[in-house]
Amino acid sequence: MSTHEASSQGIRGREIAILAADGVNEEHLFITKNALEKEGAILKLLSPKLGVIKGDKGTPIAIDHTFLPHLSMIFDAIYVPGGTASIAALIHEKNVLDFICETYKASKAIATDEDGVELLMASCMKDWLSPHIYNNLMEQGVIIHTSKEPAVHNFIKAIEKHRFRDRLQSYMPSKESK
Repeated sequence: MSTHEASSQGIRGREIAILAADGVNEEHLFITKNALEKEGAILKLLSPKLGVIKGDKGTPIAIDHTFLPHLSMIFDAIYVPGGTASIAALIHEKNVLDFICETYKASKAIATDEDGVELLMASCMKDWLSPHIYNNLMEQGVIIHTSKEPAVHNFIKAIEKHRFRDRLQSYMPSKESK
């Protein structure tokens, strides 16, 4: 598990998981990947199957890991690039949904392209996202890229903060329920 805390070192050494499957939006994947690596982050591509996936333009993309239980604990943040086929493949994988849920509950930064909102909504984030969709998400470390260009700068800022402790309130029992 990464032990980084918010610091002046930016995101150098932070471990970021990129969740993808066949049909991933190559342009957004590579723009985001390159920007994060330029800042010193360590990126790993995760997919339901090991080996190679193909991007939406046919480019082969090597996969580093599959979704093993509790693998999310070693990562500091996750990014879900768009791509209709990629999201459609990921949304039916319980291990993917659990990975997202564990990351969310651990108060870590999560970024997605607009296509990926559907995947986040299929996870445990549904109840939290529904009333907040697009409102104050940045303050909670959830970045949704709504334009043709991914908002990498906002994701980097969220990763620098490291944890979004206010999220824990959603999962802590209230004193009244004890």
